[in-house]
Amino acid sequence: MRSTALPPPARQNLINAGKFLLAEFDPNRFSFLDSNGEWKENPKTARERIIDELLYQVWRQAKDKRPSLLFKILSPFTREKSWPAVKKIKWAILTEPVPPFPLPAESEVDRTILQSYSAAGRPQEFYPFLIILDVLAWLIHHESLRIATESSVSDWDTASRAIKKDSIIQLQALSNLLECLTGSKDAAEFTSSTLDELMKASPEIIELIPKLICDEDLLTKTIQLLLQKGKDIKKRDECYSLIIEKIHPSMGVATLTPPSFLYPCARLLMDTTIEITSGIQYQASVILSILQDSRCIETLKTALDIFPLHLSKIRENLIYTLGSLKERSAVAAITRILEAPDEMKTPQAFHKGKCCLLLEQKEEALWALGKIGFESLDHLPILSRYADHQSEKLKTYLAWTLGEIGKAQKAKLGGVSAEIIIALLRLLKTKSKQVFEETVSALRKIDIPEFTHSLYLYHVGAVS
Repeated sequence: MRSTALPPPARQNLINAGKFLLAEFDPNRFSFLDSNGEWKENPKTARERIIDELLYQVWRQAKDKRPSLLFKILSPFTREKSWPAVKKIKWAILTEPVPPFPLPAESEVDRTILQSYSAAGRPQEFYPFLIILDVLAWLIHHESLRIATESSVSDWDTASRAIKKDSIIQLQALSNLLECLTGSKDAAEFTSSTLDELMKASPEIIELIPKLICDEDLLTKTIQLLLQKGKDIKKRDECYSLIIEKIHPSMGVATLTPPSFLYPCARLLMDTTIEITSGIQYQASVILSILQDSRCIETLKTALDIFPLHLSKIRENLIYTLGSLKERSAVAAITRILEAPDEMKTPQAFHKGKCCLLLEQKEEALWALGKIGFESLDHLPILSRYADHQSEKLKTYLAWTLGEIGKAQKAKLGGVSAEIIIALLRLLKTKSKQVFEETVSALRKIDIPEFTHSLYLYHVGAVS
């Protein structure tokens, strides 16, 4: 029989629930637990993004450290003096009351919370974890709004000023709500003391997220305003240029790309209302290739299916990123480019007889398959065809890729496919120093020292 009350959670129950839910978390997509404890994708609100970010940052830690880290983050909410306020905030998240309002009895608070979770079918042991996660997200949102209200905005930047004004209104609304729930004196104490404790418990996560959400929210709203303004065809080019400028790393230095670019760029990449000729999708793909966050994997795979072959530069970035992330499920999609011809006529220029070369896409595909390694083994027949290709660059990439696949195969299965050896021997016939050296290196990777020892690195047949 289910309990009708929600007492403060025990440590081990909280850890067990956290471990179970983290095991369900999919790090290959943007996902979050909604207010009822159900998994959803593509977060839209600040709360949803915060939960996605929290779970992802914890998931990134070593598996054996996750439970203790989770408990450190959640423990400030479990104390008897904090627990009533935590439940009231959760009740307010569910009911969205407008201040001023009469405080509900604890039994009413518990009943409302229990009803919301029972619909999702979660065991009651999970409820305290889900309650605290929601309230933690609420508190981080409060802090991100505080950061936004204290940010410096230029007088001429009317869009940022409007966004800041909206943040001030939102922060005041949250503060008013908390005052109604806890009493004015307790409200400020609850937020400040809890945040201080969270910062000490896990600074590497808690310090990161409020600022990230604040910056991301500003960027997202700025982009939305520009896209809305760009519906006027006379202003479209200017607005598109400003969006590209907004998602460009500071001083053009890739290492200065902030993590707050990630989610807005993932959305821009898939926005079909934006003209492809704007360059926005290309710039978004560049940013995703720099940040290399696993939560973009499903987005990248979908984009690779959607964007046609002639959009080569965007696709090169998608392939590069999937390879860098060593995403096994992307092997089939990446291999398809190797089955395509080396050039094709673009739809726009078909009547003009213009062609789009796909060689650079193929170079990225070969490199990506090598990075992924063992899972590329099933596609050796397609790969081995390129041992006789005219492009020396493609053959150099192929040699490296075959070496990586062979090394992974030997480590996992104890041997190397004959098809890999045969393809490498065919590459040795190429009259190119670069191809020859990379092929010899590949043979060494798969431990054929007796054979490679007998090869002259500058063999006349390879370089003349």
